[in-house]
Amino acid sequence: MLAAATVLSVVSIVSAQMAREQLAQLRSRLFFHQAATLTDPKHKPAQTVKYRELLAKPPAAKPALSTERLYLVGADGSTGSFDRQFTNTGEFYMSHRHLELAGGIIVDAIDQIRTVTAMIAADPRAEDRSRGLKSWNPDQNCLAAYDANIKPKGRFLRTEKLLGFETVVIEDDQRGAKFTKWLAPALGCTELRRLAEFKDGAGNITDTSDLVAIEATLGLADETQLEIPGSYQTASPSERYKREANYFGRAVVQAELDHLARADAAYEKNRYPPR
Repeated sequence: MLAAATVLSVVSIVSAQMAREQLAQLRSRLFFHQAATLTDPKHKPAQTVKYRELLAKPPAAKPALSTERLYLVGADGSTGSFDRQFTNTGEFYMSHRHLELAGGIIVDAIDQIRTVTAMIAADPRAEDRSRGLKSWNPDQNCLAAYDANIKPKGRFLRTEKLLGFETVVIEDDQRGAKFTKWLAPALGCTELRRLAEFKDGAGNITDTSDLVAIEATLGLADETQLEIPGSYQTASPSERYKREANYFGRAVVQAELDHLARADAAYEKNRYPPR
């Protein structure tokens, strides 16, 4: 009788655990359904997110600051990433901005040398549509973890709250690295955290990168931040490279210029504004 009671006890525990897992899945399904029915899925909602990226080499006790990032989404779906990068010794190195503007315009600007390299897509409407689909693509983010018709990229772990936003935690374990992402449906699946654990051939973790949002709000206070810097000089990719090398006191490498020849040709064909 004791053995039978023990078996029944184990069965009860297992059944209770399965019931809890099923309830968690039902709650998660509801959560994803609500996320998938957010209004206007053409592009992410307007938002402002500030990040800090810390790099570490396990088992180092103190990670080093690598990047401070400001990520913006405008009312028209334009996006901007403003990065302040730091050296391994913690000193400020350079400031770079990357804009993807409505109308199919892609902009890269370096603040130290005050250059801007802007190009426009051959079909701006298709580029805008592609950016919108990329933002909400269920293969890439949190909106389809429980859609039986779609195979999500990564393994769903749990839901968790960060900075007041519900997030979906997804793990993508690849050969050279494991990525754990905290994605916020209310922000159009913007990452509020991304932990990258890089591995060697034996699978041991050699380096980590932890990009963590420290502030996140819906809305954009200043839409002019998503404008092309008017006071900067336009520069082709190779000209930008030469100016950057000169600014930092590095030699210009001909092999690098040869590598940029194709990018220069594309720039001359699609530069914005055109000549």
